[in-house]
Amino acid sequence: MPDAGALDYRPGQYLKLLSRDGRARSFSMASVPRGGRVDLHVRRIPGGAFTDGILPQMKAGDAIDVELPLGSFFYRARDYRPLLMVATGTGLAPIKAILESLMDDPDCPPVSLYWGMRQPEDLYLHADIPAWGERLYDFRYVPVLSRAGAAWQGRRGYVHDAALADAGDLSEHAVYLCGSPNMIRDARAAFLERGASPAHIYADSFTFQQDG
Repeated sequence: MPDAGALDYRPGQYLKLLSRDGRARSFSMASVPRGGRVDLHVRRIPGGAFTDGILPQMKAGDAIDVELPLGSFFYRARDYRPLLMVATGTGLAPIKAILESLMDDPDCPPVSLYWGMRQPEDLYLHADIPAWGERLYDFRYVPVLSRAGAAWQGRRGYVHDAALADAGDLSEHAVYLCGSPNMIRDARAAFLERGASPAHIYADSFTFQQDG
């Protein structure tokens, strides 16, 4: 950002990129505000006008207009409850920003992160995530794959089912859901049945534009 002071947002929120084709694309910030830089996790849409067309042509130093901050998906410190975070795909981005904001924080609550993808190669930060636990109070990371081959030794199936299998009563947890609309719908219903408080479930639904 040319003006580092303009990069003011709550970790978990998103921005809009206003690309030269006149369309706006929304992406969650995947990092905490610092140094005028922001990280984005961009899912490539094969044949997409933006991710396959405009983005590959851009180079360092090119300018693009942004609008931020947007959205109400961010960490509620006032809850001070154990955190159950469930993501699919690039829904990891805002959760990563939230967890970065809690690193080295003496008030960091326990965190369980469940990340759902299809195949092992889709877990683009898999090697880095375990190290987050070195700077969080009590951190558990569980990757879950829905279409893994025989070599995968980890959890399989739907990501929210894996979280439910490990969880007991959820009435004292704060739940953060980010990813596909179907996952959020199913997870919310299942977690409510397990006792989760409706007032402490926060969700950010990711939909992908066909023009990508």
